[in-house]
Amino acid sequence: MKVGLLGALMLLWCQLVQGAPVRIAVGEWPPYVSAKLPQQGFLCELVKEAFKEVGVEASFHFFPWQRSYKLTLAGEYQATMPWFRSAEREQAFYFSQPLGRFTTRLFALADRPLPELGALRGYRVGGTRSYYYGEKFASLQPELEMEWSMSDEQTLGKLLLGRTDVMVMDEQVVAFLLKAKGVPREKLRAHPDPVWSQEGVLLIPRQLPNAKDMVMRFNLGLRRLQESGRFDRYWQPYP
Repeated sequence: MKVGLLGALMLLWCQLVQGAPVRIAVGEWPPYVSAKLPQQGFLCELVKEAFKEVGVEASFHFFPWQRSYKLTLAGEYQATMPWFRSAEREQAFYFSQPLGRFTTRLFALADRPLPELGALRGYRVGGTRSYYYGEKFASLQPELEMEWSMSDEQTLGKLLLGRTDVMVMDEQVVAFLLKAKGVPREKLRAHPDPVWSQEGVLLIPRQLPNAKDMVMRFNLGLRRLQESGRFDRYWQPYP
């Protein structure tokens, strides 16, 4: 192990032992995580409350998503979230208990056709660059007429303007953006069958001293939120 990395890891461990806040690297993904939102997004609030239950403070530091991941992997931050389980990530990180289930669906204007996932050929499909929509959608992409945007706001805007026929997006993000734009939810309809649905987790580097203890403490705090009913208050079901 390089001396610089070892020093960074020991510093993080000392900070944890001394009661300093757990430093969590994140990116922008409202309403889950955002420097512009109250409590930095509802998922940041949930994670902060889970740590608080076990006497640990948490602070959030914003970077592009891949940089957040790499900084945590390098030991410069103690955790990053939310991410999804994979064999590759499991080699480098411990996974927390689930922070919640993230569900992606197909959406269309309420007065327009909303096809099945396997029947999208011939439709203009909106999506946001750099997002992963699951294996099934990825396998269909070469056959689809995709209209890519640089942000979820742009993807939704194109659907509302009729520039696309269907869009694929996380349901919580859709609800947040519609509310922010003052657009009634009834303007859109969502397909009942998810395109992709996975549980997101907090990642803690395996190389971090006392990492197992940190995961156990966080999971205990998360369980306390669940048992008290407070956990469910953060996750509002999409109608």
